[in-house]
Amino acid sequence: MQKTILISGTYPILDEKLNDLLGRSYDIAALEQPFPVNARKFGWVEAVVVYVPYCGEPEDAAAAQRYTEARAAADWATKEGLRCVLLIDAEAHSFLPCFPSACTVFILPELYGLDRRGRPEGWLGEAMRRLEAGERMDADDVVPAYFVLADEAAARIRAALRERADGTIRLIQTRRTTRFRFLGKLAALYDFDRTNIYPCDAHLPHYVPLLEEGEQYFDCSETDAGLATLYRQQYCVFRLVYLCKPDELFCGRPVAQFRRMLGTALAAALPRKVARGADCVIPVPATGICYAEGLAKGLGKPMVNALEKLHRPNNRTLCFADVERRTGLIRDHMKLTGEDLQGKQVVVVDEAIFTGTTLHIVCQMLREAGAAKVHIAIPTPVSNCRCAQYVLPAMPSLADSMPPSKMLDYFGADSLTYIPGQSFLEIAKPSGAVCTDCFEA
Repeated sequence: MQKTILISGTYPILDEKLNDLLGRSYDIAALEQPFPVNARKFGWVEAVVVYVPYCGEPEDAAAAQRYTEARAAADWATKEGLRCVLLIDAEAHSFLPCFPSACTVFILPELYGLDRRGRPEGWLGEAMRRLEAGERMDADDVVPAYFVLADEAAARIRAALRERADGTIRLIQTRRTTRFRFLGKLAALYDFDRTNIYPCDAHLPHYVPLLEEGEQYFDCSETDAGLATLYRQQYCVFRLVYLCKPDELFCGRPVAQFRRMLGTALAAALPRKVARGADCVIPVPATGICYAEGLAKGLGKPMVNALEKLHRPNNRTLCFADVERRTGLIRDHMKLTGEDLQGKQVVVVDEAIFTGTTLHIVCQMLREAGAAKVHIAIPTPVSNCRCAQYVLPAMPSLADSMPPSKMLDYFGADSLTYIPGQSFLEIAKPSGAVCTDCFEA
């Protein structure tokens, strides 16, 4: 039986990233009133996670209501004997005595990061938009705070949940700084004009202590390292080849254009016998479509949509490090369209080979549809599946465990062609800023 984690509330920047991480191992569901009725829908509840962002002082009616809702969820979880985990903003830590003492507590610092589309969120997003436009940005230079990359915070929390850590845990850095100084480092990294950053006293309501008696702490990356990771995330080639939507921009150019160019370059890499004998090009939906368009154009062959997704799941399947979960999702969300493939030689295109699960299933389906030969064409080099930037899920790479000859047996394919590394880099890395670590040895 799949374990479930119930989530109460939201937390800017963090909830999306942590829910994605937890969703690789658990079913994730919202905890809603009435708690007992809704909780019965799930067989095995591993934990209840309660987000407690700083909403304002209790005198504010809306803030008081949000704190009351969070406390009700925590009270119910502990009374039911469930593990309850509080994720509470450091500025709201004075409200901690209102919650059950049995809860595991994470006291959260000032978080920053990117959303799924690679855009900076919250106050950092506003600051970057202003500085990029050459506008003035006022930033507090009085109250020191910890600044921690949201991805690192989410990874630390997920690890602690899996290890069943308890007590009160604070996420910190060795050194604290102010928003003014933080933005100064950001400006240096992105080459913004730092004279547009003006120091001020924001009169923030709370001074957050370093540590209180009895607390544990996780020491996170320093500001320079965190911002460097943020920068590499924003210019991550994995976003280009997989995460971005075709109508988005990457380095100022349409993602679809990049992908079609990679597909066209891939045509030149296919063995001549494969290129001549192919009857059609088939994309893996939906990630392979633009690449297949470019490849079909380069080969002078038709593109055939022989596969379709029934509906898009909430998470892209590569987001699940658990191979069995990914296999189930792919089988449940893909089907043949009824195109006549009997006796044909087909070239199937997907964006990359990471675990190989998708292509393994797709090749089986194309054989079932009558394809005489199935050739795999990949518009990226061999991936090592290693990413220190919190973008690509940690998982074993098929290329690390299986030589190319064995891959053909595993896929049930007749040939496998990758785009040459140099061709890939010339197209996908138009400037030195792009991070290509996951496709380099």
